[in-house]
Amino acid sequence: LQRQQSRLHYYCNADCVPEQSNFHRPMNMLYEAAEFAAAELSSAAVTEELERLAGECTWLEEEPQKTFFEMKAEMPDFMDNISVIASKTYARGLVFITVYFEGSFYISIADGEGDQPLLDVKFPDVSHHGQGVALSSARDKSPEWFVRLMLWHSMPAEIKIAPPPTRNLSSDAYMQMYVVMRPRSENGGFAQPSAYREVLFRFGSWCYGGSVQLTPAINLADIPHVIPALRMQQSRLEFVYSADQVPATSPFSKPMDYVLRHSALMENEIEQGEEVLTKLVQRLTDMGLGDSISAWLEGDASQSFFEFQLSPGDESLKAMRPVELCASKCYYASGVVLVTIFFQNVFYVVMSDASTHSRGWRAMR
Repeated sequence: LQRQQSRLHYYCNADCVPEQSNFHRPMNMLYEAAEFAAAELSSAAVTEELERLAGECTWLEEEPQKTFFEMKAEMPDFMDNISVIASKTYARGLVFITVYFEGSFYISIADGEGDQPLLDVKFPDVSHHGQGVALSSARDKSPEWFVRLMLWHSMPAEIKIAPPPTRNLSSDAYMQMYVVMRPRSENGGFAQPSAYREVLFRFGSWCYGGSVQLTPAINLADIPHVIPALRMQQSRLEFVYSADQVPATSPFSKPMDYVLRHSALMENEIEQGEEVLTKLVQRLTDMGLGDSISAWLEGDASQSFFEFQLSPGDESLKAMRPVELCASKCYYASGVVLVTIFFQNVFYVVMSDASTHSRGWRAMR
């Protein structure tokens, strides 16, 4: 998370988180839990219990740095969507480290004297423990969510993190693609829609991701201006993965796969449509109207486009629900360039000759 902080933009001051924000109540929950834990750990009852247990559990005295507290809780519904919270608080020469995960607050206390790193990303491993002792449990005056407070002896363990499954979305053709996600609907509780979008830029076999700033709302007429705006902010994107190793969990994985599969289908439909257009021109020529339509069809290919309406009932279209806009340009070995725009469940396609086509995005205007 620390390595990706450059992808985050200013949200609000810590004391002014909007009440409508998904983060408002979970943050207050963390503050409440931390205050209760501090009061509980400094209470006379817990102090006396720790003194009594020190004689029975030698690890309390011999390895105090290898211990952590677990405060079990029955969380309210608004915590259901919270995967993890990690917090460090520096006070009175101590560092209080709190991690929330799956209904438990894991708390460690470390020395906070002397110089401290500005970006301290070191958190203790609380995934393995040995012996444990119960220090307190729910009572009349404790919060409704509190269940019990435990002290554990942490044990060393080799953590082997399996790499996430990946998808091979490589292509034999040279490709450039922008995938622009929709802004978050609730925008953190602010009335004004967010102007920030999560974006993936595919450049050949390399994929770059990050957050860029666009207009709060994008219309079809804005698309010729959106691509240059994305291009100007490419320096804000960083390399994320190669096209042949796209993590299956990436929000861009399914949209990219959807566009790649449908590009081949649309190219085939366009090729088959040539016979229909030829017959149409012939019929219009017989009616004395062939010259005007021929001049249009045989003119500049970038001045014409195909429109593919997608069926709303298509189950595979669900992959594109988080996507606001996708623009791709594919150069085939046959000399054909396929420019594709996905917007509001419609594909707009321009097919042209690579010998007369610019490698920029102006042809999409």
